[in-house]
Amino acid sequence: MPHAARAEVKAMLTQLDPMMELIFDIPGQAAALCEDAIVATIYALQCFLDPTPQEAAWAARRSYEATDKLAIEAFGFPDSKDAETRLLSHPLIQQERARQAADLTLLQAASGLAPERCGQTQIC
Repeated sequence: MPHAARAEVKAMLTQLDPMMELIFDIPGQAAALCEDAIVATIYALQCFLDPTPQEAAWAARRSYEATDKLAIEAFGFPDSKDAETRLLSHPLIQQERARQAADLTLLQAASGLAPERCGQTQIC
């Protein structure tokens, strides 16, 4: 990675720290969603600097958690086994899973890893 690109990513990371402080001023569930978004971005940027599968998996996990919270809040799914099945089939969840599958395909292509190796990281 070119030195200039690394410097830009490092600068972005330092700009995210103050955003985390602002989360405490956000009411209710929105704070958790903002935190998930910022932390997912931090993990993704760290993965850009040091391409490790763990950083990518953590970024994907936080993104999925935010989507899960949105779907639950928007549709008020009760806590039951049937509700989890319905939640997994919800369009928001399906879109997130499709995005993550596309990301895994891009990571696999960029890394040169065999598809079965990339599939070892189960996100959701």
